[in-house]
Amino acid sequence: MPSICRGIVGSYLNMDQVIRIAYTLSCALCTCLFVFYADRKILGKKQSKKIFTTAEVVGVLTSAACGFVLYDRIGNHYINAFRIMIIVGVLAGAAYCDYSERKISNLFFIILLGTFLICSFLEWIILKESLLTLLSGGFISGLIIFVFFMLLRLVSKGGIGYGDIKLCTGMGFAFGLYGCIYVLIIGQLVALILVILGLLLHKLTMKGTIPLAPFLFIGLIGTVLMGTF
Repeated sequence: MPSICRGIVGSYLNMDQVIRIAYTLSCALCTCLFVFYADRKILGKKQSKKIFTTAEVVGVLTSAACGFVLYDRIGNHYINAFRIMIIVGVLAGAAYCDYSERKISNLFFIILLGTFLICSFLEWIILKESLLTLLSGGFISGLIIFVFFMLLRLVSKGGIGYGDIKLCTGMGFAFGLYGCIYVLIIGQLVALILVILGLLLHKLTMKGTIPLAPFLFIGLIGTVLMGTF
């Protein structure tokens, strides 16, 4: 029976296509689990089923699209594939929490930092890259992002929350400085457009606030789909 199944699959899909589908589904499942955990454990199931279902559907579809597109660029670099899969899932969960209650758990920062450390050690062991270079590069990126957002918080007089700062710092560790810059540019451009529309339609006021994490997620998806990473 296994040989028959392999023959049936092999007649329609080659191994490269099978791996692509598996990675696409893994990205979707990872995001689904992060959003589910955020809803159940962090927010305590306070949101309506409609909001939760919408977050799951949007997260799963966009992360699946990312996985499908990314496979061509990542190839056999499975460590990078794992890294990006976790980052997409974390930002989806953080975006859901921030949109729902303006709340970003420290757990997201810890997961991003842990992902950076695990991937760095795997690249050192498997790919024989310099561990010092990997760690120093990640920590410098995280530090630059942290200082930038702390200064932005001071200038805006608390306009940016500590949860946003920790999330962006974790992104700096796991995704690198250039990756974060692309994410921020794309995400903030989308945010600017929506704010302008909101002001024109009188849905927002000049003193109103918007959550940052959903636009980080949008920026990440845009970065991946546009091929800037």
